[in-house]
Amino acid sequence: MNTDLILGIDATNLRDGGGQTHLIELLSVADPLKHGFKKIIVWGSKKTLNHLSDNKWLIKKIPLANEQNLLLRINWQIFYLSKEAKALGCNIILIPGGVYMGNFKPYVTICHNMLPFEFREIQRFGFSFIALKLLVLKWVQSLTFNRAQGLIFL
Repeated sequence: MNTDLILGIDATNLRDGGGQTHLIELLSVADPLKHGFKKIIVWGSKKTLNHLSDNKWLIKKIPLANEQNLLLRINWQIFYLSKEAKALGCNIILIPGGVYMGNFKPYVTICHNMLPFEFREIQRFGFSFIALKLLVLKWVQSLTFNRAQGLIFL
């Protein structure tokens, strides 16, 4: 099998919880060479990357903006992730957090949370920050899902 592919993973918005655990467990049993990948590059926080096992095929990257506020992290994803991924030779990017506003293609994303798509559930929060956050998340994830070349539902 050809093992020239490079997979990029944007884990910058996996701060803790299920998404982070899922990525850690997935990479702990990964055998990229068996599936045609010579390298996996993961962008994420120092905390997330420290949980990942060291492997010769795994490259860990901490963007400067990742330890900053949300706006700077979004700015990095929109304007710099695509450039970095192209410069490092990525053939595809996995977006496990479900939100991607960059222009790199192809990318595959994962839907971990259906709550933003359940309007009745959002209504239970009333007029609140959480309800607003869920509505914004629904809009951003819908954009991400519609633009993706692949979508995984857990």
